[in-house]
Amino acid sequence: MIVGGFIYFCFQADQIPGISSYIGGEPYGPQSTLEPKGPIAQSHLDSFMLSLWVAALLCITVGGPLVYAMFAFKEKPGFDPKKDQFPRQTHGNTIVVLGLIGYSMVLLILIAFLPFGKMKIPALAAIPYFFEGKTNLVGVPSLESEKDPLEINVTGHQWWFSFHYPEFGIVTSNEFVFPTHKAVKINLETEDVMHSFWLAKIAGQVDLIPGQTNHMWLYTEEEGNYSGQCAEFCGDSHAYMLFRGIATSQDKFEQWIKSQTRMPKIENKDDGTYLSFNGDPPRKLTALEALGEKLYNGKAIPAKLKEMGHKTNDVSCNRCHIFGAMPHPKWPNPNLNHLAERNTIAAGWRNLNAEQLKTWIQQPGKVKPGNRMWRDFATVYKVIDANTTETLFNRNQTRENAHYRFFNTEEANALAAFLLTLKDPQAPDWGEPPLTEKKKSDYRKTAQLRLDQESSTHKLARN
Repeated sequence: MIVGGFIYFCFQADQIPGISSYIGGEPYGPQSTLEPKGPIAQSHLDSFMLSLWVAALLCITVGGPLVYAMFAFKEKPGFDPKKDQFPRQTHGNTIVVLGLIGYSMVLLILIAFLPFGKMKIPALAAIPYFFEGKTNLVGVPSLESEKDPLEINVTGHQWWFSFHYPEFGIVTSNEFVFPTHKAVKINLETEDVMHSFWLAKIAGQVDLIPGQTNHMWLYTEEEGNYSGQCAEFCGDSHAYMLFRGIATSQDKFEQWIKSQTRMPKIENKDDGTYLSFNGDPPRKLTALEALGEKLYNGKAIPAKLKEMGHKTNDVSCNRCHIFGAMPHPKWPNPNLNHLAERNTIAAGWRNLNAEQLKTWIQQPGKVKPGNRMWRDFATVYKVIDANTTETLFNRNQTRENAHYRFFNTEEANALAAFLLTLKDPQAPDWGEPPLTEKKKSDYRKTAQLRLDQESSTHKLARN
């Protein structure tokens, strides 16, 4: 019953009324390892399933006799310890002990060496296949021996990933693209603390360790927009550190590479502001988009900063995000040159659209607690002390002011409108945004309404 219940929960928990959301979640959801889309992930699932069935066998053959003994040898009715004789006490049986040791060794050998499942890759052989791309098994695509594999350098930051394509000189952020039917070698480094790179349906997890470069391989034959996650606790917004891996055809991949090398260019003319990509006919920005460009590049000052007496825009986007040029591979802030070509923002945490962009720009602490952009804005606006430590979200100032609005509605709308123009007309379209919009409960709606209607006597919004 125990083993059967466990297996049922593994694969059918989402079908149990009332408790499926809490126990089962989404067994075949966007980050499920039970629905692999590549040979490496499939080999991991095969190893897991073999281990599961071996553990079930072990549970039955060891737990079964234990349950039997609990009932067969329990104290009989009417037993009097003062008159009746106790059964002979023993302290183990050599044959039984050695037999169990041998039995366990056989099971471990089966787990390590038995070809099992769809890929028939033994668990030990799957290790070098994942980390080094090496395999001699017939019918399994060899990765390491492929001519000219695609190489991508991944750098972890608190709390986002950057992707550098050294062959093409491209640096992008939070979403990376790779072709199907081609081996991809991933080189993993971190600029701060430990992270873990996990593209669940394509491959397993590998840690990013300070001062060290680790490696893994990706391969899939199925196009798709796959969800990835940092799987190593790395600070305040660890749970919000996601990314997307887009597997596409070779033609679309080459189209994407070409578009990424075309940088946006701003031209100010007598009749307005124009945006173009690499010499294409420029497009005149609307009044709202033009205001956003001025705020982005520090040519206009937000209203609140003016009230505080600032003569310059100390929160302009171009102070951290390079515009019109490819950033250095180790640049500590995301590359926004082609932001509107992506599906998501805030490190894969929200779909890319005007409303989400507005919220992210206006209240970054509301979307992603403790993030660096919120820290820098809050320091300029003096809602936290300049000497606030790295443990930002644990301080009273941070908790009280996490939902502070740094821009008014017009400014946030303008910045969002301008950012949505950063899309090369020749860039491929990745389809609908990948994240499912979850319906808010009545409680959350009421709480948000109460937050928005707080008394004007409170200068700063509460968290």
